[in-house]
Amino acid sequence: MPCSCVAAPLLVAVLPLAARGQESLPEARRGFETALVDLRSVDSPLVEPPADLFTLVEVDAPLGKNLAYLSRVEPGEERLPAIVWITGGWPTARGGSYVWRPGPLENDQSASAFRDAGVVMLFPTVRGTGPNLGFQEFFYGEVDDVIAAGEFLRRHERVDPERIYLGGHSTGGSLALLVACSTDMFRGVFSFGPVADMTDYGEREWPFDADDPEELRLRSSLAFLPTVTTPTFVFEGVNGNIEDLEKIAATNENPLVRTLALPRADHFTPLAPINRV
Repeated sequence: MPCSCVAAPLLVAVLPLAARGQESLPEARRGFETALVDLRSVDSPLVEPPADLFTLVEVDAPLGKNLAYLSRVEPGEERLPAIVWITGGWPTARGGSYVWRPGPLENDQSASAFRDAGVVMLFPTVRGTGPNLGFQEFFYGEVDDVIAAGEFLRRHERVDPERIYLGGHSTGGSLALLVACSTDMFRGVFSFGPVADMTDYGEREWPFDADDPEELRLRSSLAFLPTVTTPTFVFEGVNGNIEDLEKIAATNENPLVRTLALPRADHFTPLAPINRV
């Protein structure tokens, strides 16, 4: 199989100081090279969005231009709150019609409640997706791509740079937690049903060298939650991926990271009601 060693790029924003001497994720990644043993990408073109709801924009990312869906923003002087939303599945942040087409209440992955409330929404795509350069790294370089999406919103003339949030579901929630461990640019982070420890994914064929424990550690937010400096909320239904939420709750001592186990809910049903709140 081909091997590609990818140097860790400089993160756009980093934590000011590690908590109580705890090593932060950017510090742990500094100088590390992830070894890709399987070069994967999805070349399918992105679906064009309805022009009255979203536009396709280009985000300056570490490897080049990444496409993203930006909700329609009318001209005006008022600075608006905004959110970067990371979809689930893999490749995560891949885009599609569910971005603008709300699903049923029991599984609405569009997070359209934010858009309905006047919040600017940006759905990024990441490396190795569509025309974007690079290959899928599974929770490594994609962290930098999401941070770049946040920087895009910070530069938008209608967006209040102090009111930019981050949310994601499932693999998107896992990626959101890693971003929370890597930057303080977001005012709050909402993670639905994440996996915080890569070993909890079980035996999978990863594109990186999974025999290297450091590759796994640097993709596991659980090891770096003590350094999070942004209010971060982790949600999961008791009938969903509750084991990882319980693992976070049992080990986390950072008061900025809060977990909520939802009774009578699964991996998907919390999305619509929590996003409305």
